[in-house]
This record gives sequence, C-alpha cells and structure tokens, in this order.
Amino acid sequence: MRDDASFPPVDLDSPFFAHGPFDSDPGVELETTEERDPRLARKRSPEAARRRAELQRVVKVAVACASALCLAAVVKVTVARGASEPVAPRAVQVAQPAPPP
Repeated sequence: MRDDASFPPVDLDSPFFAHGPFDSDPGVELETTEERDPRLARKRSPEAARRRAELQRVVKVAVACASALCLAAVVKVTVARGASEPVAPRAVQVAQPAPPP
C-alpha cells in the first residue's frame, strides 16, 4: 500500500505559474541586442547582406565545378573499365630438353 502522506501537496494555482518564462517587469527597459554586440548590428547591415549574396553565388559556382569534376572522374573510371577487353592468356613456350646424342 502506498503512503500518500509522504508527498507534499502540489498547488498548481500558486502565483509562481502566473507569468511566462520571458515575462519581465514592465518598468525595466532591456537593452537591444545591437547595443550589447555591435558586430551583430554590422551583420544585419545592407552591405553585409549584399556581400553574403555575392559570396553565395561564388560558393555555388565552386560547388558546381567540384561536382562536375567528380562526375567526370566517375565517368572516366566507368568507361575505362568497360573499354578494357579481357586479355587471353598467351601460350607459354617451355624449352624442351635437347635429345641425347
């Protein structure tokens, strides 16, 4: 038999659960992220967005070239395997001992 008296009563109506985890005092003004980290403000600038767009194009071209090179290598290996004909073994000539005189 279980003894329920050993567990404390749970009161879910307590004021602890009245506010969400991100609620704050309305009288307190929080700093913006840009004020705390100026690098983040630079990352969000229009110049940085244009640079990222340009670099994305460069990366896409580089990945496309690398993919084409790999595909060419796979095709070359596949064609080279298919083009090689099985070589028939050559007849080996064994020297016969000279007849006795």
